[in-house]
Amino acid sequence: MNDNVYNVELKTSQLRQKFYSVVSSKSSFLILYEYYNILFGSGNEHIIEAYIPEFIQRYISLLNKFDPYCLNPSVTQSIIEQINKIEKYLPESEIKSPLKNSAQRLHKKLEQFKNVLNGKIPGELITDRLCFPLLEENDGLQSQIVTGILETVTIKVSKAKDENKFILIPSEVKIELRLQKQVETSWQKAVEVVRCYRRKIADHHKVVIQFDKRVGFYRGNSLGAALTIAFIEELLDYYNSLVVIKTGKGIALTGGLEKDGGLFPTSKEVIEKKVENVFFSPIQTFVMPEEDLPFAEEKLKTLEGDFPSRKLNLTGIKTFDDLLDSRKLIDIKKQKIITRTAKGIKKTKSPF
Repeated sequence: MNDNVYNVELKTSQLRQKFYSVVSSKSSFLILYEYYNILFGSGNEHIIEAYIPEFIQRYISLLNKFDPYCLNPSVTQSIIEQINKIEKYLPESEIKSPLKNSAQRLHKKLEQFKNVLNGKIPGELITDRLCFPLLEENDGLQSQIVTGILETVTIKVSKAKDENKFILIPSEVKIELRLQKQVETSWQKAVEVVRCYRRKIADHHKVVIQFDKRVGFYRGNSLGAALTIAFIEELLDYYNSLVVIKTGKGIALTGGLEKDGGLFPTSKEVIEKKVENVFFSPIQTFVMPEEDLPFAEEKLKTLEGDFPSRKLNLTGIKTFDDLLDSRKLIDIKKQKIITRTAKGIKKTKSPF
């Protein structure tokens, strides 16, 4: 009895500290999920009743933001079972009703997710925006759950006078060096490509890079290829080019960009985790550096063993130009005259 109380109190204290180091709402919730599993694992009814209220409000709040994608469905199923256990210890109150509602919402999402894994992807889940998988640096979880997201970026470009200025949202006070260098390399490549279609563009720009899901601070360089595509799309739009470049639907891309346009690989461990994240999503095609492809294919075979109806296409590329040359992945076409004219009228200033 005393040992159980001590262990639970220790875990409770540790949990309070973990919340200061974890940014993602999904990871925060999974830490709470593990905590309640430890609580129920004590097997002591008095301890369970005493400690369940400790974090229940935070649990419900984070549960409302939780979605089952990028996770093995067994985790979400276990969460639903845990909610049912927690409900038994809560009185009929303002707390119990929101918990029930959240559980029902999660159950509906899980059923929709199971359709994806059965090869039936609803059209509304197939995004026309290029995604890139990001893994979370999370030491807070005790289990082997791989946490990550499929991120997108929104780019806003304007002219600048003296130098290029890059603003990342969200961002640390000082941008991590690898990320800073990758942003600059991606921008240089994007400008090079855009000048093939629009010769006259400004020498310097202010570029706002907004990570749409805003789950934390971003580090590393594996977003390089995807960021370059986003830069190209926005630059062509900003200068109202005759040509537009768009990615196909249901595509995720990973891979850092070298200055010579090559793509450098991640690692066996990282690409396997990213394949797992993408597999448990509505994405249909996952593009990566060619060197990562053999590891990715092996991981995919393992995942397909449990979910044979889920079809994910893996594509390896050597260079960024290979990506642009693939009409299965990138659509390059002339902009409609009516659309281009309308954009020109809306602009208060002509590019040149």
